[in-house]
Amino acid sequence: MALTKIILTLIITLYISSSIAFAGSVTEQQAAKSVASKYNAKVLAISKIKASNKQYFKIRIKFKKDQGRVKMVYVDASTGKILERKP
Repeated sequence: MALTKIILTLIITLYISSSIAFAGSVTEQQAAKSVASKYNAKVLAISKIKASNKQYFKIRIKFKKDQGRVKMVYVDASTGKILERKP
């Protein structure tokens, strides 16, 4: 019984800490707005990823001009820095 409580507590703690670790200081909405503005593009999709022990938003955009070209950009979730290449 005690072992079950310890395991359950460990699982809950890991779940909570992983949620907090992804909190970052930039929201999905802020990242999307920043990218859309910088590239004059429409955001098609956004997802959260983890690379090199850092959190990023992976954002797929479609340019309003340039014949509707589609591009993938990344935003550092803690700093808001936009990256053109996969981290």
